[in-house]
Amino acid sequence: MLRLEKWTEAHRAGLGQIQLSEEQSAYSGSVDAFLRSDDAGAVERFVISKNDRPIGYFKIDLAYAALHPFCPVGGLGLKALALDWREQGQGLGTKVMTRLGPYLSGHYRHYHALYLMVDCRNERAMRCYFKAGFERAGLYSPPGSDDAHHVMVTPLEGHFWIRQMWQGQVGQINTISCE
Repeated sequence: MLRLEKWTEAHRAGLGQIQLSEEQSAYSGSVDAFLRSDDAGAVERFVISKNDRPIGYFKIDLAYAALHPFCPVGGLGLKALALDWREQGQGLGTKVMTRLGPYLSGHYRHYHALYLMVDCRNERAMRCYFKAGFERAGLYSPPGSDDAHHVMVTPLEGHFWIRQMWQGQVGQINTISCE
């Protein structure tokens, strides 16, 4: 059984068993970085478990809109999503992403959409997000970075009007090449 839940100290030992590929660590950060992170209360950490064993993690940024010009007020940010490499290739990433919207809708009722940035070179992640119903909203290069990222978004349950809102934001996103 696949389960999403808020991180607690009780998860620490299990998360220590997660193994990430070098490529995934470059995109998501290491398990140690996830455990060490101190985001001053604006970011909440979550664990992905399969049969009561942690197999991954992610962060939800409640202040994503304050840091990213493409995200309107009321948008949550998904960060540092990682899944143990031994669990990949089974469709679990897509299942997690598909369940994430309803899960977050139940816990963050005042937010209307979930945003994320994915490196343009990370085609595997892009396929997963598309399969789970995310749509590309534009391209963005974070300040101080030469790397291009796809901005992706999906409405949270009960907020279907969001598509018009984020489509209006596309013009404000830097248009840069992914190549």
